Amino acid sequence: MKRSWWDNFTDCESAENVEMKRKKLIFYFSCYIGSFIIFVFASRHNGTDDPQLKTLLYSGGFVLFFTAALSHFINQFMVFATIAGLCVATFMLLLLMSGGFENTGLYWLYPFPIVLYVLFGHRYGILLNLLLFAAFCFLLYNPSYIKADYRPEEISRFLSSFLVMATLMFITEFFRFRSHEEMTKITNDKQKLANTDPLTRLPNRRYLDSVFYENATSRPDHYFPLTIIVADLDHFKRINDTFGHDVGDQVLVETAQRFSLFIRKVDVVIRTGGEEFMILLPNTEESQGFLVASKLCDHIADNTYEVDDMEIDITCSFGLSSTQSIARFDETVKAADALLYKAKAAGRNQVIAD
Repeated sequence: MKRSWWDNFTDCESAENVEMKRKKLIFYFSCYIGSFIIFVFASRHNGTDDPQLKTLLYSGGFVLFFTAALSHFINQFMVFATIAGLCVATFMLLLLMSGGFENTGLYWLYPFPIVLYVLFGHRYGILLNLLLFAAFCFLLYNPSYIKADYRPEEISRFLSSFLVMATLMFITEFFRFRSHEEMTKITNDKQKLANTDPLTRLPNRRYLDSVFYENATSRPDHYFPLTIIVADLDHFKRINDTFGHDVGDQVLVETAQRFSLFIRKVDVVIRTGGEEFMILLPNTEESQGFLVASKLCDHIADNTYEVDDMEIDITCSFGLSSTQSIARFDETVKAADALLYKAKAAGRNQVIAD
């Protein structure tokens, strides 16, 4: 399906960024606070005769701490989040097998499943938790594979409560995800409606300030050099006076469609008011933009508009200018407007550039 101008030019990643921030906060909290707690417990076993548990605790703490620390310097957060999640899962298995301090390892496994849901999402989170549950069942009912010595009633109660907890956490994460998704869609739809011209379904002037300007400021490499084309239908008032405003509206709608035929997916046509339009051509030099504007000018002049069984001949005037930065955007728009007026004064139906 062809992406719309809204899909191409809005910050569609904003909702994902919110979710990523949530993951990062829980990731760093789990790693740093978790490793600190593990180190505290490990230090309490320095004088004990259980080197296996001490090694497990120190190793788990160091892995979590350095995984989080490295993620600050290497821009691969999801890789480190995956490593941390797998380390947590491994730590859970080893803790169950060793029994922890005086066979209390089972009780320390309950906080970890929610971390897996956050790091991997509800789909992979439930999968990993169920795999862990299956591994727990196998190990607990085959005690020869583990060092710990759990009572039968402990095993049955732990497995039942772990499964219930994992299921409840899945339900919570799933509906949180769905609610977040629906709220994002509602917000996005409202923003789109506010930035859309109701007649032509093109973005309106508000779009420049609320969407384009912000995106071009935050991601200049996606937009500059930027060529700005301003266009105005010649003698459009005569069309409204002669044929009526309904015909004039249909002319505007078809003009919007014609403009859209000659632009790329990354370009955008804006109805700035009345019979005036603006075309933004990201990563386009002025010479290339001039060719686009010339094709549009010729196409409109050479192809009659057919509206309500009437043939209407229309021409359009264009002015264009280009900029290398968002700092000169307003200045460039004014320059393109001035050139449009020059095209009007020079006889209309033409393109004038800097």
